[in-house]
Amino acid sequence: MLQPVENIVQRLQRQPMLMVLAGLIAGIVLADCLRPDVWVVAVGFVVACCVAYRFRWAMMVAVVMTGMVALTLRREAEQIPQGERLMQIELHSPRHSYSEWHDFDARVVALHNGEKWQRSSLDVRLRVKPSLELQAGERIIARARLRGYDEEQEYGRYMRRVGVTGVIYIDSADIVGRETSTAGRGAGLRQKAMQRIERLGLSHDVESVVAAMSIGERSTLNRELRQSYVRAGGAHLLAVSGLHVGFLFVLVNLLLFPMAALRDGQLWRSVVAVVVIWLYAMMVGFSPSVVRAAVMFSLVQVMITLASGNALLNSLSFAAFVMLVWDARTLYDAGFQLSVVAVAAIVVWGVPLIRWLVPPLQGWEGSSWWRRLLRWVWRWAISAVVVSFVASVATMPLSSYLFGELSLWSMVVGGVMVALCAVVVGVALMWVIAPVGIFESAAAWVLELSAGGMNSIAKWCAGVDIMSHQIEISSTACWMIYLGYLLFTLALWSLPRRE
Repeated sequence: MLQPVENIVQRLQRQPMLMVLAGLIAGIVLADCLRPDVWVVAVGFVVACCVAYRFRWAMMVAVVMTGMVALTLRREAEQIPQGERLMQIELHSPRHSYSEWHDFDARVVALHNGEKWQRSSLDVRLRVKPSLELQAGERIIARARLRGYDEEQEYGRYMRRVGVTGVIYIDSADIVGRETSTAGRGAGLRQKAMQRIERLGLSHDVESVVAAMSIGERSTLNRELRQSYVRAGGAHLLAVSGLHVGFLFVLVNLLLFPMAALRDGQLWRSVVAVVVIWLYAMMVGFSPSVVRAAVMFSLVQVMITLASGNALLNSLSFAAFVMLVWDARTLYDAGFQLSVVAVAAIVVWGVPLIRWLVPPLQGWEGSSWWRRLLRWVWRWAISAVVVSFVASVATMPLSSYLFGELSLWSMVVGGVMVALCAVVVGVALMWVIAPVGIFESAAAWVLELSAGGMNSIAKWCAGVDIMSHQIEISSTACWMIYLGYLLFTLALWSLPRRE
């Protein structure tokens, strides 16, 4: 009778970082609800650490207090300056372009108090006149007012939760100076990569999709094409995220596979792979999802080097833990929630399902090469379908709650779209890294075929309304669905584990 419970306990004992992450999240939520003073949580954290030194049970209390400290310190640093101030503002990535305004993600890096500059780190939305022709990566000095969001309204409360302090409007008369910032290094890499993609001479829609998926350049995407991907359940493919970093991780390891035959080759392969991953993260912009994926795949690369096994759930939990300790407000970011839920579902549901559908390659060692190739292709195709299906099922309630859009197409054509996206990202990045002239025609043909196929699928799916619905569920319904998912996962973990 107690065997299922013992199986669950054993599974949880193998995932210590998962329990630590749960305690950290609990602390962040408590701090968001209670809004304690910083000195209260500081004293509580010190006391919890002292008690944890003597009693192991208090370690979880210390983790909870860590979450409370992380969020409270961030909120203390979000003091909105009053009135017009001279500011140094760093432009990160463009968001929307309108006839009268261009929107940017930006950060106020310094404020002038009338006598000297003081360092700051306020994330804001910046609205500027198109005539200014500002670009991502620039730093401007302007006299402006920061208008804070109203936390009494739902949108304002959400923006403050994810760490965006307010909005700044800039006209030409407000700007005192302009210069290139350190953030421009990544923008410079992205600009060079975009120039190499433009050399291929792709059609406009294909070039837009290739640039968005491979290097995070979405400025040329038109609204109609983007909406087609939304209705087809493939909007996440247009924004560089953990999925795209995963494609790069596989590509780099395949290209550097011969290094494993050299002395210390595995070590050097891992070093090169980690460096490439973080250069890519800098090029596409250090968004939370990209940084989180870079941390996770760096850990996986180290595990491969140390031959310590594929503790993927622990790696994901550790990556999320580091992100939340660094900035606890990330917990409320939609991209963070969607990517963590999707990857967790792939690990706890998708991997066991793939192993069940496609057993290991035992008894195939002596088979002909074409049979082994056929089996590999079959395993790859099954894996793509399973990964897409479980990720879609896991994120569907959250997507419906956050965006009010429920697309069933992601479960039908998701596997094909993910497979084509892998081809687009892989070929585009190989061309960006090594733009050898003799491969130009081949790269252009493959990208035109794969990205054009994705566009055709998205547009066709967008025209069939029966599979896409405007459904918005309540937060209570969303929580209840994920409670059901949790119980289902525990039921799976209660079964005896097959080695």
